[in-house]
Amino acid sequence: MTKTIATQAASFALAVVVTLGAFTGVSGAASHQRSATEDQVLLAMAESGAVQHVTIVGHRTQRA
Repeated sequence: MTKTIATQAASFALAVVVTLGAFTGVSGAASHQRSATEDQVLLAMAESGAVQHVTIVGHRTQRA
């Protein structure tokens, strides 16, 4: 079955539009999920007091 140039161009254009639409939808969903996750993490940090512990280890060198 042979297709004309116009049919092939229309098929290609439709494939591009569908691909871009799917990418945009997935990107939007991922952005929303990330935002919701960040909000949950910030809320949990605020409730726990966001305590951070730091351990400092120092080494002295010997003097001649």
